Amino acid sequence: IGEFCAKSSPIKDYSMLIVELSKVLEIELNKSVVLWLRRQPNVEEPASFKDIMCAMKGNNVPDDLREAFLADEDTWDKLRISRTKSAHTGIVSEEIFKTYYDNFCELIERGWFTQLMDLKQKLREETRHI
Repeated sequence: IGEFCAKSSPIKDYSMLIVELSKVLEIELNKSVVLWLRRQPNVEEPASFKDIMCAMKGNNVPDDLREAFLADEDTWDKLRISRTKSAHTGIVSEEIFKTYYDNFCELIERGWFTQLMDLKQKLREETRHI
């Protein structure tokens, strides 16, 4: 991906790549964690990625999900910072993109998308019984 961008653009702005990968995370978090949080009594719905991260530390999140998040909190924070940089008008360097991509891959390797998928499945099953 980076090689293609370097050939296509002399500016080498990688923000679009970060935005797209961030959208994947946003959709997965909205369809799992945010949806789960909405169903909890007395829990305010998160309005931003940072709010989601704060909510993940709360007592209303399942223990296994909260513990996994806290173990990877530094990785999530790095993703949030890179995503914020990509959303502004400045140029996002290849180095920032590589850091984002490495952190994104870390979450995949640690099973985060599997956990989010499991939570979505649990929510679907609960909805069927309502």
